[in-house]
Amino acid sequence: MRTPVALFPFCAEFLPIVRHFEEMQDRYSIVKLVSPPGLGLGGKDAAYACNHPSIELTVTDVFDAEDTSWEVLLVSRTAQSGIVDNDTLSDITRTAINAGKSVSFYDNRAHDVPSVVSDLSSTYPDKVTIHTADSLPIASRKTNDEFTPLNTPVILVGGLVAGEDMLEVITALCVSLKEKGLFTTVFTKCCGGMMIGYKSINSIIDNNENSEAEKINELNRLLNTVQHIEMPNVILIEAPDAFMRFNDIAPNGYGVQTYMLCQAASPDYIICCVPCDLADRRFLSIISKDMSFRLGSVLNSVHISNVIVDSADVLQTHKISYVHVSMGEVDKRINDEMVNSEIPMFDVISNGAEALCSVLFGRS
Repeated sequence: MRTPVALFPFCAEFLPIVRHFEEMQDRYSIVKLVSPPGLGLGGKDAAYACNHPSIELTVTDVFDAEDTSWEVLLVSRTAQSGIVDNDTLSDITRTAINAGKSVSFYDNRAHDVPSVVSDLSSTYPDKVTIHTADSLPIASRKTNDEFTPLNTPVILVGGLVAGEDMLEVITALCVSLKEKGLFTTVFTKCCGGMMIGYKSINSIIDNNENSEAEKINELNRLLNTVQHIEMPNVILIEAPDAFMRFNDIAPNGYGVQTYMLCQAASPDYIICCVPCDLADRRFLSIISKDMSFRLGSVLNSVHISNVIVDSADVLQTHKISYVHVSMGEVDKRINDEMVNSEIPMFDVISNGAEALCSVLFGRS
């Protein structure tokens, strides 16, 4: 029997995890989603966070530790700063423990974990479990400094801007591949992905003490070590930043981190998540040629997201911001563009990843 759990802080970042939670693991069942006050998600279906089709799980913005419907609280650091701070994470954890609940806490690095949470874990080791990305097995760095190409097919999933369903595509692919009897190893930039068995490369990418070359070598050693231990059929990796510069006003990171990742593990397939308003077959063909030269593989397929870049806000803030349109806009865009497109286009949110898997691996 699955253990009922609550998740905090729920936000758009965790929607793919929540949507596929039951399919990706068999230990827990989510019965409560708690968002921080101010996000406007309280009382709404979880899918409202991205204007996606309903998943019939309502969000609350009130944390009730005395609620008897759940036994374990899943708490995770978010990639987006400002949603919750360390004090809030600590208070939530302490309140849950005082109410007799258990807590699983997920963070990028051990030294990022709030001291209150670490102290609670030491005091109540049977009640508070801490999971961090830097606890992954990387013993090979001590004995092997040789750069080694991976021998498992690598699928890189990224986007032109943030918030484009990358984690959704990865998780839907995992579900589809699992149904085909294939085992996947996943690396994502969302440390909450550890809830469903994913691994994170954030502790390496965000380590400012290492040079870019050192990060590339460490990424390569980590990927090879995990490949050796888990022996997956496929490795799925979420790009740590945007695939490329957005424009001169909002460079969007220039795709530097993703380029570094592709030096550590050359992708065999690339899937790009594209905002609805940028899904033009001629534009995508140009991007594919650029990726072939810069990242080592052509663009194999595209997921069209219901995201539209807010150009007016970009001009004012010099940062990428976007709005979510209806999924009907995505359907219309795909119907208009895919007939003459040399790159297959999909809507994984509405239709799953079965067709995408068929394009990548054939129909067997």
